[in-house]
Amino acid sequence: FFFWMVEPLRGATEEALKGLYGEGGAGGSYDKALDWEGFMHAMGRNRSNFILILQNFTNAIPWGLIFVFLNDFLSQERKLPVDQATTLVAMFGIGAAVGGGAGGCLGQWAARVDRRFLPAYMSFATFVAIFPTLAIINAPYDSVSWASISYSLLSGCTANLAGVNVRPAVINVNPPEVRGVSMTAANLVINLGRGIGPAFVTILGQWARSDRKQSFNILITFCWTLTAVLLLLLVWTLPADEDRMAEGLRQYVVAAQKLKKEKNRDDMIINNKPVSASPDEESVGLLLGNVEMRTMRKGVES
Repeated sequence: FFFWMVEPLRGATEEALKGLYGEGGAGGSYDKALDWEGFMHAMGRNRSNFILILQNFTNAIPWGLIFVFLNDFLSQERKLPVDQATTLVAMFGIGAAVGGGAGGCLGQWAARVDRRFLPAYMSFATFVAIFPTLAIINAPYDSVSWASISYSLLSGCTANLAGVNVRPAVINVNPPEVRGVSMTAANLVINLGRGIGPAFVTILGQWARSDRKQSFNILITFCWTLTAVLLLLLVWTLPADEDRMAEGLRQYVVAAQKLKKEKNRDDMIINNKPVSASPDEESVGLLLGNVEMRTMRKGVES
């Protein structure tokens, strides 16, 4: 793979950079490098980027609880046999896989209809995921049944509908040189949320004297509700930040095209070749020529 792979040109698939590549393009490549100012802008002044990274943290906390404590909770508090508790956790994972595929298709469709629909859909899906997840914890069942399996499948599916659309959203609001660091920051925050989630269960148990069932109810409801609110804010910020990013790329292309034109003109002057005038310059030349001809005619007539 290392020897046969051809590294793609950075930004070659960007619609705003079409004037840089291909036939009739400005030539070269998008070689703008990440600097400290660009990093700080992406992390602090890009509103959509900040919201997307923040919601990764709040969204990851319940996931950490589920994968660390759910199996033990079902076998200890709900008195399910270990194999049945493991089955329900596996059903949650299967539902999450299905939700990942379906969520990507639904998110793509929503973005095509209206860019504002994508964050609205993500917010709605995250909020809906609260209810089947709480059903796994609170519903009355003492063995694996169709009801408990349905809760697990629905919980995993709805919980993952929004998550698969976060990365494309991060890409769409960041220029190519910032995307790598933005994705890294998002992944770090996700891992932090998943790691700190189980600690919150212990903290609530010691501070509020709540058992694991109460801690699960509080954290899942609070964290995913807050995540849904944050995603809803993107309805107003995401389209504007996408347009701002695309406009920055277009300005880069305009500057590259201007630089190429000036370079070609300088090369023609150095090689003693006639420099072709632009349409505006030709119009000015014709106008001046007409004025000179009129002046000469008046001189001859006088």
